[in-house]
Amino acid sequence: AGRLLSYSATPLERARRLRDSAALEAATGNELAARERLASAHELDQSDQETLAGYSALLVKQGDDDAAAVLLTRVLPQLPPPTDRRVRAAMWQRLGEVRERLRDVRGAASAFERVLEFDPDRAPLRAMLLERYGEDPAYEAQAAAHRRIVLEHDPLNLPCLSAQERLERRAGRTGRADVLAQLHAVATSLAGQGALPPSVGDPPAPPPLSDSERLLLDHPEAVVLSEVFAALYEGLPPDQLADLAALGVDSSMRVSAMSGGVAATVFAEVARFVGNRRTALYLKPGLVAPLLVVRPPTAIVLSPELAARPRAELRFLVGRALWLVRPEHALVIGLTRQRLNSMLMSIVHAFHPRHAAARATSDAEGQRLRKILPYKVVRRLTDLFQREVDTAFSSARWRRGVEHSANRAALAACRDFTAAARVLHDEGDDAALVELARFALSDAYLGLLDRIV
Repeated sequence: AGRLLSYSATPLERARRLRDSAALEAATGNELAARERLASAHELDQSDQETLAGYSALLVKQGDDDAAAVLLTRVLPQLPPPTDRRVRAAMWQRLGEVRERLRDVRGAASAFERVLEFDPDRAPLRAMLLERYGEDPAYEAQAAAHRRIVLEHDPLNLPCLSAQERLERRAGRTGRADVLAQLHAVATSLAGQGALPPSVGDPPAPPPLSDSERLLLDHPEAVVLSEVFAALYEGLPPDQLADLAALGVDSSMRVSAMSGGVAATVFAEVARFVGNRRTALYLKPGLVAPLLVVRPPTAIVLSPELAARPRAELRFLVGRALWLVRPEHALVIGLTRQRLNSMLMSIVHAFHPRHAAARATSDAEGQRLRKILPYKVVRRLTDLFQREVDTAFSSARWRRGVEHSANRAALAACRDFTAAARVLHDEGDDAALVELARFALSDAYLGLLDRIV
């Protein structure tokens, strides 16, 4: 390496040779020579990330924090975009730690913020910054941004919910603060620190959702196959789906919208809210969960016990049911999981362009569907798959996305996260509860809440 340094070379090549020589000097314990080599290499090529990383690390190792701080503060912001973001994050971390030792608290915090720009997954560092910022108004914007990121991953994080609620109340945004208070109460209960709180009351019926607002309630996974299954639902022979008689329900159990009872009133209000006026309500004793009839005319069947739950919880149950009987969602309820998976596979084989060559030998179910479905449905399915030729389809993900969408619509209908949490927790679906908490913190839901409250 020493001989190579004696030969002439371009500045960049010489910088590389100096860096290699420095590594050898450091490996043999000659840190003074290594430092000189790295300083020279850095002067020749100040944009080289590897040289800066080695040089600053050696300065820190030698205890020269002042020199390391000056070097990194001057050069790091000027470097070109990195090829390895983790290396860049490590250097900002080094600068933050150096400034900590030099008792430059603000400088350290600024460097740590840059670490998270390059490596957002450093959760412990984010938590440390949040603890350090506390309630300091000087760091209010940074703390709020970090809390949003933490809550995106962990929407029931108690410290973040509590701090964000105080911030919203100070800003006079009481509606948003109330949502955070509800989430905090549920999170406290789930952490084993008390029972689930009661629902907050019975707010007035919300105005109907607009078309654009209804779109906000759809989970992304529910959208992927919505048109496919809406078309399939339209063309599927009715005898493929259960009717009221198959569920042991008759006309004597129907609840009139004019009856004036709590169940009828809540049903009418929520149906108007979600834009579903064609579904009927029935009461049948002995049910532990609502029954949904997706074969037209659609219906929802409750037991008197379910109808007697607190109004907010009843709104949630009814809102979820009314969302699930929509044409694009109905087959989640109307078909068993196995039948739904099989039907999607057959539909893909029968209509997807990539299966065109093998269509003659494709499964019999796919061929049968092409024959029994109305021509306009066949044409629509063909067009849909042509348009979504590169989309990956999963009935399991779609089913779960539809369930999440229905929970979102139900939450908007009752506007009470504690009521929604009670229902989902009673059903043993805490994963859905967490996903719904994430939605409750979203701008989509909070913006909708601002309008309908």
